[in-house]
Amino acid sequence: MAVVVLGTPRYNDAFGVEKIWFGRLHRGIELACYYGCALVVVGDANGGEDNQEFARVAREHGVAEVIISKNGDRREDKTTRGDARASYRAFRDDPKLAGVKQAIYVTCWYHIPRTRLALWRARSEVNGARNVRWAPSAVWRKLRYGVLRLLDFRAGELRGCLDYILDRPQTSRGEPLGKPDHKQAC
Repeated sequence: MAVVVLGTPRYNDAFGVEKIWFGRLHRGIELACYYGCALVVVGDANGGEDNQEFARVAREHGVAEVIISKNGDRREDKTTRGDARASYRAFRDDPKLAGVKQAIYVTCWYHIPRTRLALWRARSEVNGARNVRWAPSAVWRKLRYGVLRLLDFRAGELRGCLDYILDRPQTSRGEPLGKPDHKQAC
């Protein structure tokens, strides 16, 4: 078994200071310690700057094996689809994950439907076959935000699911959350 944490977005606090939200990572650490398995961190929307910090925090909290899987350098790789492909590449290419048949994916509760669709598509692209379970990060801390993300049809999670179903590319429809390099790529 392995625990996969999808890249944690950055946000601005009440004072406008950019912060890293560790909710997904903390849930992943909790599960990796409980099951005694590897923690795989995917997602590098900001060029991977946060990944080393995530690995350091995970090791400090007792996770023995932390694997970082970068999405890639192309703009289209820095999406949920890119996260899904990076996770399957890690299972395919990293010898430490050889023989792992089950993975627990950690993301925000409102992000699970779109992530499921991304993993389904990535499975065929990367030839991955994995028994996948889901563990959302803390719901109460992001309940209001998550409901707004679901209901915003212009740029929300439901729109992202529709894009997958209709085979449309994943594109940003507003201010990028957790993807600070997106502005540079535009």
